[in-house]
Amino acid sequence: MPLNKVLCGLPLATPVADGIEIIDSQKNLIAGLINAVISHWTTIGDTSVDGFRGNWLVRDGLLVEKEERWELTVDKRAYDLLIHKSPFSFSIIKYTWMLKPLHVIWLY
Repeated sequence: MPLNKVLCGLPLATPVADGIEIIDSQKNLIAGLINAVISHWTTIGDTSVDGFRGNWLVRDGLLVEKEERWELTVDKRAYDLLIHKSPFSFSIIKYTWMLKPLHVIWLY
């Protein structure tokens, strides 16, 4: 939950209710976004939405707060070598509502 709070610009001490209900239209939107990412990142091949989610989005890692930024070190997996061939940049994430940028470190 701490990473979700950082991405949403919430203080870590902010209580958040457990669980969320995602309606079908939202599920379709999410699947469409992931399919678009898969189609533009040709190096990862013909993977499914669930495969992409499991390989790239649901990962263990270490989140550390520094003075001027957050650092997220993502646990290493064999296929992380493909990260440098991604057409997308996700090494630094900074939304306008975030107090500090999030620096994502991939150990490939």
